[in-house]
Amino acid sequence: MDNKLNRVLDKLGTADVLYIGIGFTGYRMAGDKNFYIDLFEGLVKKGLKLIVISVSDPVEDKIVVDTSTAAYPIVHIRRPFHRKKPETWWIKNSRFISNHHKHHFLREYWERMITLNYWTRTINKVIKKTSPEYIHFLDSFVFYHLNLNTAKIIVTQTKYEKKAGLLYYFYMRLLFSKAQKGIVFNQRQLDYFPKKVLEKVKFIVQPWGVYEKENGSNEKCRLKWMNNPENFMVLWSGYLMQISYRDFLFAKKLAELVVEKYDGIEFVFAFKPEVNIVLPVSSDKIKFVKSEGNFNELLNASDLFFSPLCESTTIIGPPLTWIEYISNGKPILTTNVNGLDSYFTKDESILTFKNENELLQIFEAISNNNLDIAKIGQGAYEVFRKFFNLVEIIENYLAIYKN
Repeated sequence: MDNKLNRVLDKLGTADVLYIGIGFTGYRMAGDKNFYIDLFEGLVKKGLKLIVISVSDPVEDKIVVDTSTAAYPIVHIRRPFHRKKPETWWIKNSRFISNHHKHHFLREYWERMITLNYWTRTINKVIKKTSPEYIHFLDSFVFYHLNLNTAKIIVTQTKYEKKAGLLYYFYMRLLFSKAQKGIVFNQRQLDYFPKKVLEKVKFIVQPWGVYEKENGSNEKCRLKWMNNPENFMVLWSGYLMQISYRDFLFAKKLAELVVEKYDGIEFVFAFKPEVNIVLPVSSDKIKFVKSEGNFNELLNASDLFFSPLCESTTIIGPPLTWIEYISNGKPILTTNVNGLDSYFTKDESILTFKNENELLQIFEAISNNNLDIAKIGQGAYEVFRKFFNLVEIIENYLAIYKN
């Protein structure tokens, strides 16, 4: 493998940016990493030379160098101490992803640090041969970058846990200790960052984004998934990185309340293909489906995206699924998630509720045609054009690396 890696690095020559992250591939999967596939391809078309080191658990070998699926080489390295569940399922209060880690999230952070240090020889070879101007960490590896002095360091932090306490505060200081620049997805995150980090690091607020797409036909999809295609279709998705089992049960309970009270409303719960749902539902107006290659059809067919989150203290940039949805000019209905007001305006570009009564009031207005969903959807689309259009985001990243 060393010989193949040497050949790939010799062919690449110097690189503008070395990315280091977890779970990167050159092909699309059901996850937020799809944003980076489009971003990297856009940057390569603009003339940047990129290389990616991905902690990816390759099955063929401890190191796999992939040059076949992307416009940039990907060096996959194995986690030497990683354990996974043998079956595909979710853990209560954990994300809806397959083969979830058995261990506590704190071990996850330590494992990341150990993994990069375990592969120091390989990573140093990549750095020495490509001489990147920037090393951009797309996931949190804490201590590893303390030893890097050969390039400018950028760290992306996707969210901030307000209630995490002193340990998390100390962790944030370590994470950005060698960084010249930091990228966050929401301005509200910076309100809680350590003061010394804000003084030292230049932060850029840059959320995820997608390309604008044309709305496709939805008639067949509505006929397939709805009892009455004339009804109002509400879509829920387990594709969001932030969605937990608790959030799913909460959304299911609320959906049952709504369909019991209002006849013309139906819910479709869309899950990743590897997730098996065996829970009963109280109404045939609630359906569980596996979105195997048809998620865009569901987006096009639905009238409203239902995405309530139980955890209100986590500050998030809008998930990629939200961004895909509003790019179609469709609105989102969610709880009062921290940081929403950085991008959205209530009742103009998004719908929010605090409790069951407020939720039922919204659906009563929908049932009585007293709520202009199309107008709110247009407001959401304007938010997409202003903040989440990938064409402009690629230019923003170019500016980050050029300036």
